[in-house]
Amino acid sequence: MTGPNPLSRSAVDRLVSLVGATIVAVALWSSAAGIPGWALWVAAVAIAAWVAFTLVPTRTPVWISLALLGVIVTAGSVVAGPTYAVGLLPAVITLAAAVGTPAIPLGVGSAFAAASAVILSVGAVLGTPLPEFVICLVAVAVGVLIGVARRQTRCAVERERRTAVELLEAQRRLARSAALDERARIARDLHDVLAHTLGGLVVQLDALEALAEEGRLHDVVDRARSARELAADGLRDARAAVEVLTETHDVDLGVLADQIRALIGTEQAIGTPVRAQIATLTGTTTTAVVAAFREAARESITNARKHSPGQLLWLTLGERNGFVTLKVTNVRATNRDQPTAGLAVSGTGRGLRGMQARFAKLPDGRVDVTVTGDRFEITAEARRA
Repeated sequence: MTGPNPLSRSAVDRLVSLVGATIVAVALWSSAAGIPGWALWVAAVAIAAWVAFTLVPTRTPVWISLALLGVIVTAGSVVAGPTYAVGLLPAVITLAAAVGTPAIPLGVGSAFAAASAVILSVGAVLGTPLPEFVICLVAVAVGVLIGVARRQTRCAVERERRTAVELLEAQRRLARSAALDERARIARDLHDVLAHTLGGLVVQLDALEALAEEGRLHDVVDRARSARELAADGLRDARAAVEVLTETHDVDLGVLADQIRALIGTEQAIGTPVRAQIATLTGTTTTAVVAAFREAARESITNARKHSPGQLLWLTLGERNGFVTLKVTNVRATNRDQPTAGLAVSGTGRGLRGMQARFAKLPDGRVDVTVTGDRFEITAEARRA
């Protein structure tokens, strides 16, 4: 066994043991007249071994402590009868210490207790009176029981300590996981906002290039103004996407309808063919639900721009039986030579995966993607509260 000696005592234990050794020595000295000389010498050996057992340094090999324990138990048991059980006290106390140390196998302490019982039995055969023999056996048993109780207490304390450490580590892992989830949410929202805004800017810049080549300067100015408004909306939406992460209060569902209308209005202003049917929403919901549906609409429009440029897109938003439903449908383009077709190669699928991950965290939230011929449809649904 390496490392610190498990049988080394604390400062308080050492002080108590030294006081006990002094009391036993004084008791034997005061009764020396009625005790055989050899018994006094053997008892002195037990007391000296007890003091040495008490004072062993922390780095002392454990076998030295066990050897001292063997000397104490043997000598104390041998003189138990002649010293009227006083000489047995060092053995009882050290046995309790050994049995009560969880780092020492319980079998070791039990073996020493059994050895003491055997020696006491031999002493009884050789002449120790029966009452004293019984008292000595009871004393050894009490020492073992005290050690077992102390062992259980220490084991319970150690288990509680390990449990506390495990709980602390679990809390740290949970905090790290929450931080990673928060980063993922921010990344998803910023991805949706930036992909939508930058995609719209690409559309506007392509149109600007075509208009400039045709010399239609007035239309160029209008398109540039629309592009500027789109960029400003993107910055505002990015700020809102970050702020909503820390908001937990409930909001009116009408806010969601207004945000979708504003999004549709911006798209129509830059020439995106969008038709919308937005129901009048009533009641309240969480900011997470509002953000999820807003970003789902934004991402759906962005995907349509990338993969179906110039194609009409239908968007419906409604609420029924406590569920909010968003449906976005478009016809997939087949002519890949259109000016914005190059946007399709920038798609990574992250937006759709982020949409599904966001709705998976909402009450009864889900996102379904349906492809029927050239018809592409995204349906998002969640309970409003």
